[in-house]
Amino acid sequence: MLVQIALPGDEPSQVRDGVAAIVRRALAEVLEIGSVEPIILMASAISASVDLSDSGGRKIAILVVAPHKLGERRKRKLFGRVMDLSELELAIGRERMVIGIVETDRSNWSNSRERQWLQMMSHQLP
Repeated sequence: MLVQIALPGDEPSQVRDGVAAIVRRALAEVLEIGSVEPIILMASAISASVDLSDSGGRKIAILVVAPHKLGERRKRKLFGRVMDLSELELAIGRERMVIGIVETDRSNWSNSRERQWLQMMSHQLP
């Protein structure tokens, strides 16, 4: 599972680390991924000068690329858990969180069995 988190560039490192930790925790609780660690890529692609006042202010965007279908119930539960943990542990309001899930098909192909190498390459994705 690949997760990309984009925050405003001027967010403190405690917030960046905290968001990554709550996403990891929510994935483990809701999706029951066990010992499989998601690959989390942090991005500071959101400019600090961007202010979306009419839509809740500065956003934190989380994109989850799942290797299978999750189902509507689990997606809703994941969204809720990330938002609950954000409010409780980081004092980040729900209106700041934008979460998306992309479900990939099981028929992905590669020309090699070097899956770990391919996972490392995925860190280069935008």
